[in-house]
Amino acid sequence: MIQKAAFFILFIPMLLVGKNLHGVLPTSPGVPVSGQSSRIVTENPDIDIIRDDEGDRLARIRFTTLVPSPAVRVYYGIIIPDDVLQAPRYRWSATEKSDTLSTRHTVYLNLENLFSKYADIDSVFRKHDGGVVVYRLEIRNPHAASAHYYDNRFRFKGNQRTACISEGPFIDLVKTHSAVFSWETDNPAISAMTVDGKRYIAESTPSTQHQIQVTGLHGTEHHYHIEITDDTISYQTPSRTFSTPDNNNHVLFAVMSDSRAAAGGGASDYNAVNIDALSTLLNHAYFRGSEFVLFGGDLIGGFCSDPEDYRSQMKSWKQITAQTGSMIPIYEGMGNHDVTIDIYRNEQGYWYYLDKKGKENSQALFAEAFVNPEDAYPAPEHPEAPSYRENVYFFDRENVRIISVNTNYWYSSRPEETGGNLIGYIMDKQLAWVDSIVADADKNASIDHIFLFAHSPAFPTGGHVSSGMWWSGGDSLKNRYSNGLPLDRSYVVKRRNEFWHAIASSPKTRAMFFGDEHNYSRLLVDKDLPANPDGSPEYFKYPVYQIITGGAGAPFYAKDPETPWHNKVDTFSGLKHYILVETHQHSAWIYVYAESGQLIEKLQIAENGKTMEKDTMRPAPARIGHF
Repeated sequence: MIQKAAFFILFIPMLLVGKNLHGVLPTSPGVPVSGQSSRIVTENPDIDIIRDDEGDRLARIRFTTLVPSPAVRVYYGIIIPDDVLQAPRYRWSATEKSDTLSTRHTVYLNLENLFSKYADIDSVFRKHDGGVVVYRLEIRNPHAASAHYYDNRFRFKGNQRTACISEGPFIDLVKTHSAVFSWETDNPAISAMTVDGKRYIAESTPSTQHQIQVTGLHGTEHHYHIEITDDTISYQTPSRTFSTPDNNNHVLFAVMSDSRAAAGGGASDYNAVNIDALSTLLNHAYFRGSEFVLFGGDLIGGFCSDPEDYRSQMKSWKQITAQTGSMIPIYEGMGNHDVTIDIYRNEQGYWYYLDKKGKENSQALFAEAFVNPEDAYPAPEHPEAPSYRENVYFFDRENVRIISVNTNYWYSSRPEETGGNLIGYIMDKQLAWVDSIVADADKNASIDHIFLFAHSPAFPTGGHVSSGMWWSGGDSLKNRYSNGLPLDRSYVVKRRNEFWHAIASSPKTRAMFFGDEHNYSRLLVDKDLPANPDGSPEYFKYPVYQIITGGAGAPFYAKDPETPWHNKVDTFSGLKHYILVETHQHSAWIYVYAESGQLIEKLQIAENGKTMEKDTMRPAPARIGHF
């Protein structure tokens, strides 16, 4: 009787849970539930130019908020002509005349302030009878006791609104002789750009979406400006600079991740983005000479059930990144927060979150937001699964290969029960693709260094030991089905090992950068690392650094001792930060800088084509660009 009872109990979990559905096409697990919107402004404000009774020009701004709010305050100003970053500079304010809570708001800005001899730098507004006005709405939500900001800009000439660049410009896909530029305008317009004296036409009919591929570039330093024509009125943007590779096998780039909102209010949570930290880190990286930036996911707070919330948050992220992204390319990767989801609740009260289907899935909206390489990427994992286009890709910069990996593809909160994919799990086709791209670089004589970047870490060190590519070692007592029964996730660790074997198969692979954990840590993953749940090594062929750089503004995490490799973590810091990676010929270095400019760590990680291990490691030179 005892043996029969034990046999019966052993099979209870399978009878209650059923087949493991991880990787199959998701089905509805319950009743759809509406999520809450994160936007405060429903759509772009309506702005027109009017005259008051005294004949002064005013900008009338009308907009709708999702929650009733008290009188709104607006800060407005200009872009300082000699500002390389073209950042907004506010100087005046106006307050709505209202003493009630409302969702409909109207504020008037006195544009005559812009023409004052005390503020019209270089007489820009007086010369052109108008110009670009930047503004910020400060909106208070009395129910949440919080303040929200909404930033934008408009352009006027005389008494007329004219088309203005509202997003961008961005430079992407930079190669030796070519680059791609993209931007948006608030009204349909015809755009053109001039690069090194040569004029390129974006389109022949008015549009709000503009993109130009520039080819035939010569030299390494270039200048460009954009012309916007709205009806018969044209204006020209200030000149910007960018560089193309000089092919001397000396590359300098920045890596950072996790700029989603944090505690602190104001610019720490600007529409689910920490724009304070993000702008500071990007600006520092640019002025320290970065040729491009890798951003490893969690750009936004995300988890949006409304695709318009997702677009709004991405727009906020791009408003800040355009300051540097107009001069150096930013290559974006997906994080677990960068998702649009459908929310379900079943009869037992269990909650489920699934990536949206069709054209509004997370991967599709991510590709809509950015311009990333799309000439090689894996096939979808299922005929109806999302595309890997522009979220998994690679590119070569001189003798360096960069590979973007998506650790958050086809999101599902409980894939074993509903289908879809688990955070941190690299599915079959992506794994095979990564293996082939690393193998191709390994046999390519022109490539000396391979770097990869993704979001969810292979070997978590603080904050995501219970997820990532580890999930508490897959332990069935630490992973549970929605009904509380044990869930064996050892398959996650097995796949992580297969993935790391693939990237460690080449002696050219220097490091893989991750985010997700909002700290900096460095771990050498070699043949002796206690990589498995029982503390045994996995005998990886070549040493590769795992570097976690999730310090672009999201809430900080402490170091977690509950991993077999805890004592092998070489460096750990909770400071907001970014990394500069420098390669020259066959050697490589990293420099880790905090938001304040403090140098957290500098280290040589490769010499003469070999990744340096602990017994040969030494500090990097005191300054960058020392060759």
